[in-house]
Amino acid sequence: MNTNNDNYDFFIIHASADKDFAKRLYTLLDCNSRIFLDKQSLKLGDEWDQEIPHALANSRISLILLSTQIEEAYYARAEIQRAIALSRDKKQQHRVVPILINTDFEAIAASAYGLELKHSINVENPDDLTDLVNQLLNLLKIPDQPTPKPHPKLIPWQSSYLNRLIDTKSDMPITQLLQTLEDKPTPHILQHTLAIRNLFVPLTVTNPQARQAHSMGLASKTDTQTSLDENTPPAEISVWQALAQHQHLAVVGDPGSGKSTLLRYLAIRHAAESLSTDRTYEHEETVPEALIGAFPIFIELKPFYEQSLCPEAPLTKKYQPLHLQNALYAYLQESCLFTETQSAQQWIEKSDNTTPILWLLDGLDEIHITQTERNFLIESFADWAKLHKKHWICFSTRPYAYSGKTLPGFHRVDLLPLAHESIELFINLFSALMATALNPISSQSPKQIAQALCSLLKKTERKDLADLCQNPLLLTLTTALYCRFGEEKLPKDRAELYSQCLDILLLRWQEKLSKTGEAKYNITEDLVISEANLHQALDHLGFLAHLNLTEEIQTRELGDIQDSWIETSFAPHLDKKDLNIKKLFHYLNQKAGLLNARDDGRYAFVHRSFREFLAARFIQKDAKFADIKSLKIAFDSDPYWWREVLALAARIPSGQQVDLSLYHLLMPHGLSEVDLATVKTHHWQQAIVLANAELEGGSEILEQDSAQQVWHERLIHWLVRLVEQDTLNPQERAEAGSLLGRLGDPRPGIGIDSKTKLPDISWVEFEEGEFNSCKVDLKSDGGSFTVQPPFKLSRFLVTNAQFKSFIQDPEGHQNKLWWQGFENKYQEPQKSWCSEPNHPKTNISWHEALAFCRWLTTRGIEKELWLPGTEIRLPYEWEWQWAATEGDPIRQYPWGQDYLSSYANIAAIQSSNINRSRNHLNSNS
Repeated sequence: MNTNNDNYDFFIIHASADKDFAKRLYTLLDCNSRIFLDKQSLKLGDEWDQEIPHALANSRISLILLSTQIEEAYYARAEIQRAIALSRDKKQQHRVVPILINTDFEAIAASAYGLELKHSINVENPDDLTDLVNQLLNLLKIPDQPTPKPHPKLIPWQSSYLNRLIDTKSDMPITQLLQTLEDKPTPHILQHTLAIRNLFVPLTVTNPQARQAHSMGLASKTDTQTSLDENTPPAEISVWQALAQHQHLAVVGDPGSGKSTLLRYLAIRHAAESLSTDRTYEHEETVPEALIGAFPIFIELKPFYEQSLCPEAPLTKKYQPLHLQNALYAYLQESCLFTETQSAQQWIEKSDNTTPILWLLDGLDEIHITQTERNFLIESFADWAKLHKKHWICFSTRPYAYSGKTLPGFHRVDLLPLAHESIELFINLFSALMATALNPISSQSPKQIAQALCSLLKKTERKDLADLCQNPLLLTLTTALYCRFGEEKLPKDRAELYSQCLDILLLRWQEKLSKTGEAKYNITEDLVISEANLHQALDHLGFLAHLNLTEEIQTRELGDIQDSWIETSFAPHLDKKDLNIKKLFHYLNQKAGLLNARDDGRYAFVHRSFREFLAARFIQKDAKFADIKSLKIAFDSDPYWWREVLALAARIPSGQQVDLSLYHLLMPHGLSEVDLATVKTHHWQQAIVLANAELEGGSEILEQDSAQQVWHERLIHWLVRLVEQDTLNPQERAEAGSLLGRLGDPRPGIGIDSKTKLPDISWVEFEEGEFNSCKVDLKSDGGSFTVQPPFKLSRFLVTNAQFKSFIQDPEGHQNKLWWQGFENKYQEPQKSWCSEPNHPKTNISWHEALAFCRWLTTRGIEKELWLPGTEIRLPYEWEWQWAATEGDPIRQYPWGQDYLSSYANIAAIQSSNINRSRNHLNSNS
């Protein structure tokens, strides 16, 4: 009954060694069903790499013949993974049936991963297939499930757009790079194996509500923490939950933190649901009810700005909302995203009363303009958002592009490092999906490989690797390297990780067989260039690309990589007759996987982090910092753009101390020699680059080098002065403080006394009669109280480092002596909202604070820090209010009536909303 119909009842997958069994089964089934078997169904001249995937996608049942021969069947293993993916995508329309031929799953675990939970048929006697055929034909009696119909509210342009969105945004941004690691040319059937939906794991962000609660003095908790107040908001939530709370979000994340992947995932997930083709994997989060039915519009901001908004001169004022909106419509039309622009525009403008839109705007930081221009652009988008108050709007950006002007009406959420559960889930998903494409490190199954890597990350001696894997991009690269090469290639830091991946990508193609299965391709022979010169040319290309993108926007062309940059980088290493730009692009795109081809015919680096690494390696290897005046000028004019490059350059070669020439470039003098009134952005960024570089290197390297120790002390001095002086905005000051805490905050009252190993408390003494009045009226009818000096208050809140000494003391936190009278209130120490050593300790109960005070009282007397009879306790609320306001009952802030942003790291909230009583009490607990 086999016909030329595109639809099939059965699709047979088999190893070449089992072709005779497959043909017999085909013959027996062919009389009563429509069946596809490659050798029998393909016609001469058919393109097998297109016909086979098409037939598989249009079959009801995949019959997978499993024998010990399947281990060597590369293409069969690829088809198995595709069949499994189809059964997930079309759960009711496609069935997978494993057929075991004289074997069991245990014997073929490595190649049959994903099939062990499928109900299978075991053929013990291959000569008698009667029972097998009858069982298979009985499956055809199960009626076809109806194909899901498009959402009834969708009109043609919407369906077209949503399908295009899924087609163009489903692959991970570095899919091509990962496929380059494969052992053989990637068959057509595997091109969508690494789709985002197959690999996406939960990402969390800071909770704006928890941040606000924290600023008001309330405790916060994560899902794994306990709290006396069950109504306290969690510290970490998903972006969906954050959108449901606030509608307009700015998602901020470091390089490789998953910003673009996250927004792509939101786009394709909502697109699939709108088309009624959605299927949810068990690890995926449920869409909040408020966002169900939202229509996704995904826009990459860099090409949008360059194609539809780029001004002829520097941007000197913000755009009007309607101008920005019209530019968005024009871009959507020019990009062929909206096929019926007029109806699309009318629908969007009226959508507040119909279907809400989810705008996903990716890469605010990718638009390379000055910070002043970016501020105008940010203000423009904020005004535009007011036109669509009922729409959901989500930006993504690196922190540097969002450190000055923030979006009014938008809530900032920061992408958090991956949780251990998400890391292990990703490793398991990735190992399974790549099983068909990579040669495993041993005969282990993908599940065993995943378990081995997860166990490795838990080892104390590989904490460096575990820390790397909290970043989604670095986790992906690390897992890919481990699946292919084992522990041998795993790095110690991100600079080494990028280096390992580039080395493999550049030379990997030399090991791959060509399509004929005979000759080997050698890029160094083909281009007549040595391996060392190839690296040098690419490093120069990365540097040129990054340097040229700092020019004025109107003087550079669109696209990331220009032909002239390729020529400049490679010409010194190639004979003029061998300089073939097209061949170079083809190699870097198709073979090495370093560049991605774009729709406009241009190329960009596969990930911005790789361009930054190449630029960093060029700076470190091919020139000395002190000799690159253009680099210093470029950094001073746009320090945010160069921050990541210089931080990477400082760590090359891997595992060594920061290159001292970097100190000379960025910190040629002490901060005391600089007029603080003239401190600019680049001064602050210089200190940040060096601080991050030192932290990545580790304290053991720093301690081994006395010369670097001198520079380290100068860096600490810079950070202290920047934190204490009114030269930074609150975000910058907070980052400087965090880095200072990790490097070692030397300020008194912050850390631990080196002699006693007890908290170093800086006391402020209040003498009797010092203030105008000793009477305090508490707010909210709290009553009137008399303050009785003399007493002392600690200048700063108890820090994490100080509280940690209480936890680590063998006779500290767990000693029942300090918990007398409330033993049943004992709880294990909880993680603070901010874990830096010099940040205030949070997430403790009132009873825990009392226990700390009792411990400090006794230990301080033992160490003769204070006289016997001295009591360390929590201040009474009236003492706190009296001290904070100098006895002035009408003050709203310690410094007076008006809010001053530079006086404290607090939210700019209305003074009438401040609950003094709650704030004072909890700040001291």
